[in-house]
Amino acid sequence: MTAWLISQAWPYLLGLGALVGVYWRGRYNGKVDAHRDTLEAYEKQRKAIDNADLGTGASDAERIIRLRKFAEKS
Repeated sequence: MTAWLISQAWPYLLGLGALVGVYWRGRYNGKVDAHRDTLEAYEKQRKAIDNADLGTGASDAERIIRLRKFAEKS
């Protein structure tokens, strides 16, 4: 009886394991995509700051404020 039950149940258990594996893989890929989007946004902001025209004679505080405003526009 037990052998027959196991022989009938293993395809369902295999299918359930595959579904759990696909679910976990999707969650992992979603987290990776979200992290990649964050890194790309940061890289874009850094490039905007690097390309900003800082002007001359501005104090450090004024420069930082100008860079933040410029980065927000991009």
